[in-house]
Amino acid sequence: MWKEAWKEIDRIWILEDGATVVETAIIVPMIWIMIMGSILLFFFFFDMGVIRSETVRSAQELSEDWREGKKNSLRKQKEVLGKRIRERLILADLDSCTLALSLGTVTARADIRFFLGGKGLTFTGTSKVAVDNREDWIRIMTWKSTGKGEEK
Repeated sequence: MWKEAWKEIDRIWILEDGATVVETAIIVPMIWIMIMGSILLFFFFFDMGVIRSETVRSAQELSEDWREGKKNSLRKQKEVLGKRIRERLILADLDSCTLALSLGTVTARADIRFFLGGKGLTFTGTSKVAVDNREDWIRIMTWKSTGKGEEK
C-alpha cells in the first residue's frame, strides 16, 4: 500500500512541474510587489503625519510667540519648521514651507515630494491656528499695516 502511495506522489510531482514555473514566475513577484507596496505606503503615511504634526506645532508656537509679543519670530519659526521636517522625513524630500500670519489665524504650510519615478508626487500639509484675543489682533493689524505681513 505504501509503495503505491509513493508512486502516486511521484506522479503528482512530475505532472506539476509547469505549476511550479507559473508560481515562481507570476505569483511570487506579485506577492513581493504587494509586500513592498505596503512598506512604501507605510513610509508615505508616516511622512504625511510628519508634515501634519510639524505644521501644527509651528503654527501653535508662532501663535504663542505673538501672544507674548515676540515680533521677529516669523522668520525664525519658518527656519525651524523646515529644519524639523527635513530631520524627520524618511522617504520624501521637503519641497517648500511657508508660515503666514493674518487676522485671527496663523497658517503653516509644507510641501513634500516623493520621487517614485519621473516628476514624483507632491503633497501638501496645511495647518491653521487661531490667534484668540483682541490684543493679538491689534498687534497683527499694526504689523500688517507696516507691510511685513507674509514672508515666503
